Amino acid sequence: MKRLRIKIIFTIIIIIVALFLFEFLATVINPHLNLPHANVGLMVGGRDVSEYPSGYIKDRVLFWRLDPSFEEYNSIGFRDREISKEKNVFRIICMGDSITFGWPNKTENTYPKVLEKLLNSQFSEMKFEVFNAGVPGYTSHQGLVWLQKEIIKYNPALSLYIMVLMIEVVVIGQIKSRECCRNGL
Repeated sequence: MKRLRIKIIFTIIIIIVALFLFEFLATVINPHLNLPHANVGLMVGGRDVSEYPSGYIKDRVLFWRLDPSFEEYNSIGFRDREISKEKNVFRIICMGDSITFGWPNKTENTYPKVLEKLLNSQFSEMKFEVFNAGVPGYTSHQGLVWLQKEIIKYNPALSLYIMVLMIEVVVIGQIKSRECCRNGL
């Protein structure tokens, strides 16, 4: 009985992995593929999923990224303003998938912007800048590559990576030394 149960569980896992792999490959090979489930009319946050934001460009390493020429994104491809060159600012760059990106919310209602407002209101002796580098659909691998390829160039005092994996939330943070923050970022 135990062997039968193990075989059934293993078979179900293989089927699920195969379906996810098919979905991924179909999207990578032909992102314009019209799959039947794409027109179901699913509502998320009171909006139809067909309203999912456009504004992507292909990336050789990351597969896709946010298009810097899109009106809502900065020149780096963050859903945010440009990064200032101001010193003595505690910069936080929030990375992740659509949860960080904040879809379908307005930019000012995403958690990076709410975090920035809270930090600046609670700690008036220091200025905080929190940037939204979330990209819908990114995996942890893409996030790591994005961090190594682009994010690290901006020398953030703190990098947050928040991503939802099924029902699990992964948070990775890194804080620099206090001397670095005192000497300007």
